[in-house]
Amino acid sequence: MPQFLELLVTATLQMNNGNNAPILLLNFTAPTSPLENIVAGNIYKAEYLKLANDIKSYMDSSGKTPDFAYGTSLGTYLRYENLVYMYSMIMDYYNTSGKKADFAVMKPWLVVKGDVLATFSIDDIKAAATNVRNYIENYSKLPDSVMIGGINVSMPQFLELLVTATIKVNNGNTSLIPLRSYATPTCPIESITSGVIPKAEYLKLANDIKSYMDSSGKTPDFAYGTSLGTYLRYENLVYMYSMIMDYYNTSGKKADFAVMKPWVLIIYKSPAGFEQYTVATTNCQSNDPSIIALASSITAGASSPYEMALRIFNWVRDNINYEFYYNTQKGALGTLSTGGGNCVDTTHLLIALERAVGIPARYVHGYCQFSSGSWYGHVWADIYVNGMWVAADATSSRNSFGSINNWNTGTFTLKGYYTSLPF
Repeated sequence: MPQFLELLVTATLQMNNGNNAPILLLNFTAPTSPLENIVAGNIYKAEYLKLANDIKSYMDSSGKTPDFAYGTSLGTYLRYENLVYMYSMIMDYYNTSGKKADFAVMKPWLVVKGDVLATFSIDDIKAAATNVRNYIENYSKLPDSVMIGGINVSMPQFLELLVTATIKVNNGNTSLIPLRSYATPTCPIESITSGVIPKAEYLKLANDIKSYMDSSGKTPDFAYGTSLGTYLRYENLVYMYSMIMDYYNTSGKKADFAVMKPWVLIIYKSPAGFEQYTVATTNCQSNDPSIIALASSITAGASSPYEMALRIFNWVRDNINYEFYYNTQKGALGTLSTGGGNCVDTTHLLIALERAVGIPARYVHGYCQFSSGSWYGHVWADIYVNGMWVAADATSSRNSFGSINNWNTGTFTLKGYYTSLPF
């Protein structure tokens, strides 16, 4: 192959110049340490001719074979094996068409080499999808790998198997699916709201993901531009296609949609018995579409439940004006629509928004001395994050999440905690 590379680049140059002179076969030492960091793409004629000149000049002057071509448009290093492949494609095109190639379509050598480690059936993959889905839902995290047919498959590999299987199932194709290696994602990010991704969209995403992985040898950090938000992170992609294939595994039917929520809510679990603090109650309409939409938009892109709770608190504090009256008059929805409320109604809205994104929240009732010196009955919220209840009083700009400054927290009388406020 070192000799053949020199013949290839010489032939490429002579072909371009219309030179049919015989080409001498010379000896060259083999490359010692090929390396590569290109992305998939096209190398156009002007560039492949320049590279051919550089390679020929180096080989003919040194008697050595280069480990790589340096400084290409697709990346710093284009390795030796891929150079042989590229110029073989260029000369093959000339051989079969009689025309000079305008460009060469290139992929990383890892992808071209395409080592098939194993092959799996749709049945293998859908059974593994059920296992992965159950693991995520039981342990609130992505597994490192899944065992398929006695082979330990990493999550990047499994994502490619999942999207390929999803596409094949939709097309009625039952052929075996090869297992290959893919680089792990480096910086997953997410900014979605809870909602539904319909079949047409999840199939398009599957095709995009498969195309990217098969052409680059890499695993995407996210899917871009979904209907639920700009970024749908890698872990949630594994979860989504595991749910889709699990549904096919257990029902025999193709899923019409996938029910999605931010990854932070999938990995966040509140203690047993806390379900009462996450459901809609009288005047706390956390299941109302307008409440859900607002809570989702406020928390989109948050990296932890704490950040989600903090964002919601800040929004209510900064957007709802305080009004003085007693007991409930508006509820969460009325407070949202009018933009104002007393301590009770402001807390209804705060708790509804927290519960809408799955964060436990409860009412606290007390008798408090305010900064004015006056004592009043008062209502605020407790929000459960980071393993503790955090006090949240959104009625004053002087307060922050976990810190109350508009009344004396050292002298108040606690009247009670409530899941649903009775007044």
